[in-house]
Amino acid sequence: MTPSAWLIALAVFATANPARVAPALPRGARPAGERALVTVLGAGLATAVLVGLALAGEAIVDGLGVSAPTMRVAAGLALLATGLRDLWVAPPGPDPALTGRAAALVPVAVPLVLRPELGVLAVSAGADVGPAPVALPLVAVVGVLAGLATMDLDGPAARVTRWAARLGGVLVLATGTALTVDGVLSV
Repeated sequence: MTPSAWLIALAVFATANPARVAPALPRGARPAGERALVTVLGAGLATAVLVGLALAGEAIVDGLGVSAPTMRVAAGLALLATGLRDLWVAPPGPDPALTGRAAALVPVAVPLVLRPELGVLAVSAGADVGPAPVALPLVAVVGVLAGLATMDLDGPAARVTRWAARLGGVLVLATGTALTVDGVLSV
């Protein structure tokens, strides 16, 4: 039994959790358009890597000598840990970024979007249902992050963003539980 593509897509979007990542996007004295461009470049690069992992998912799982259900359990457990972190640990703050458009690489692509839990989820999804349920929500993540990069996250916007990040954490816990149970039952 393989998980539905909808479950995988929801898990990918919730795990990327744009609301949690938004406060750490490079801001400083950059104009809104430049912030959006840097964010799109970095998140787009991370999306390409994650879709590549999904495309190679079956080969990676075979190369590791594990089954797709076992990889699904690994992805589910990684999501459970991520969901707990999203609920109880404060979102990352703005770290020093590389100057200019190089900020697209650090911190946007790595470590904000391209993270281990998304990599494991992409490989598992690629082995189970293919790359589409990974690619489509990540494209949405790029768009949402670009919009959030242009906003000033003060006052009510900061409060809404924090609650959206917590909701994302709850969704990560739910999808992680579903993937773990599905993987265990499939083994």
